[in-house]
Amino acid sequence: MRKENGFTLIELLVVIAIIAVLMGILMPALQRVKKQAQSAVCKSNQHSWALLFQMYAQDYDDRLMMGFDSVHGSGGARDGRHSWMHALKPYYGDDDDIRLCPRANRTVNQGGHMPWAAWEVTDPAWQYVYGESGSYGINSWVTSDKADVFQLKGAWKWRTMGQRQANQIPLMLDSGFWLARPLDTDEPPEEDGAFDWDAGGGLKRVCHDRHNGGINIAFLDLSVRRVPMMRLWQLKWHRQFDTNVYHTMDWPKWIQRYN
Repeated sequence: MRKENGFTLIELLVVIAIIAVLMGILMPALQRVKKQAQSAVCKSNQHSWALLFQMYAQDYDDRLMMGFDSVHGSGGARDGRHSWMHALKPYYGDDDDIRLCPRANRTVNQGGHMPWAAWEVTDPAWQYVYGESGSYGINSWVTSDKADVFQLKGAWKWRTMGQRQANQIPLMLDSGFWLARPLDTDEPPEEDGAFDWDAGGGLKRVCHDRHNGGINIAFLDLSVRRVPMMRLWQLKWHRQFDTNVYHTMDWPKWIQRYN
């Protein structure tokens, strides 16, 4: 009698076990590749933003837009007209995808979750940006208004693209909110995603693990690079920002492990 060709149960189990081992080896590598690709897309988006800011500045004598907190009209209302989203709209048109980092491309209402949920403007009073969403924010200290509604130091603002320290001055960056006003007195968040929703909106809005222990930042010189979370305190956010605080900061353990 001729013996039928085929696999025995043991052989099939061995094959399945080998496939499972290979998948266990390959999956972490595939995840790393995916995250690297997402970071590359994010950097590309932010490079596009840097060019858009430059185009705007070239049309306005090197000055940047007035900023989110600037009021408009006799009623003194903040309606978003002077925000970067509205001011740059003529330059990027309907290409809304560049407002979204692939690692944070859904709002909370769309199923996104902290610490990587995209922000969304839900207050109708902000009529010029109502309904807008994104996962990048501007360093509010680069805007050109003389002061803001929170009475922060207008003299600390950069206002123009042409600065001597341009490669150390953040312009656009991964953020849990559409703007941030970092101060050298800001403490790091106690856990990933503990954003600061208070009026000041300091470094807690941007200090999170979106890209391998850091965030991507477009600088005033149009360069884009990943900055580790602890190094955020070494950047020149505003004219009086004391970068020496980096050496005296009490870093939470969850941040220490990335540096």
